[in-house]
Amino acid sequence: GSGGTWYVDDSGSDSNPGTSSGSPFLTIERAFEVSCSNDIIEIGAGTYAWYDVSTTSSSAQTIRGAGVSSTYIQNTGYADTDSRALYCKNSGLTLEDMTFRYYRHDDLGGAIYSTKAITFNRVNFTDNQGGDATYGGGAVAVIYGSASAATMEFNSCVFTDNIVSGSGASNGGGGAVLGYGSGSGVDVLNMTFTSCTFTGNKTLSSSTSQDGGAVYANNVGTVTVSKSKFYTNHS
Repeated sequence: GSGGTWYVDDSGSDSNPGTSSGSPFLTIERAFEVSCSNDIIEIGAGTYAWYDVSTTSSSAQTIRGAGVSSTYIQNTGYADTDSRALYCKNSGLTLEDMTFRYYRHDDLGGAIYSTKAITFNRVNFTDNQGGDATYGGGAVAVIYGSASAATMEFNSCVFTDNIVSGSGASNGGGGAVLGYGSGSGVDVLNMTFTSCTFTGNKTLSSSTSQDGGAVYANNVGTVTVSKSKFYTNHS
């Protein structure tokens, strides 16, 4: 059914039912397998290694951690150099109360890549790198191709030391975040940043295609920034 809650913990097991904090799954992949679109996935305090995890059109739309200083999604020891944490393919996904860090990917979106609008509430991104020969987005990249208007939201998020490491020939900017409208999605994706902080994010090239040490937006609708702070970001 829908509207249920599933639990993940780094002390859990994927053979558990996952329906209570006392019998959690070990992996987010297992929670995605069993969840429905209106469900919530609660991720306990701990450290989790996500590599190219993909959402589906039917998987849970809310993923909630235990706090930015408690739930860490990370590329431990920078060991993987060709994977991001999450690829979002379903509309309406909300991520809350967690930190993504240390990801290294030779494609757009060092930590997260999405073709749909996402909402981030109290999510931190630290020391992630991404970008390819066309697109940037050191931490997050959204390439939106739908004709339906949508809003990508960042609320109380902190971006620190994220880098675009690719050459980014056309839309290679956004040391922290890239938003791009493609095809029928031109000018219909809105972006909002509320009470966010950007520090030390950058692109590695001086090319004008890599503008936006913190944020790069192209072919989008409205970009709204409020109560946010930008320190020492550069391109």
